[in-house]
Amino acid sequence: MMYLMLWEANESALPSDPDEARKLNQSMREVVKKNIENGTIKMWGISPEGQHGFVIRGEEDGKTLLAGSLS
Repeated sequence: MMYLMLWEANESALPSDPDEARKLNQSMREVVKKNIENGTIKMWGISPEGQHGFVIRGEEDGKTLLAGSLS
């Protein structure tokens, strides 16, 4: 089964320093890239402004997926 997850960035939780924000974004993109390579994430997208996006995941049961999204 495939799962569509929509996400939205919480700007108040992001670092105000542009360099710190860039480092955080880069580390998150690396995690996404690894998950795409290992097949956990099937497809990923981000809006042009970088504040909204989607993830299509599969090969997990719904309970595991929900627990991971809440942590």
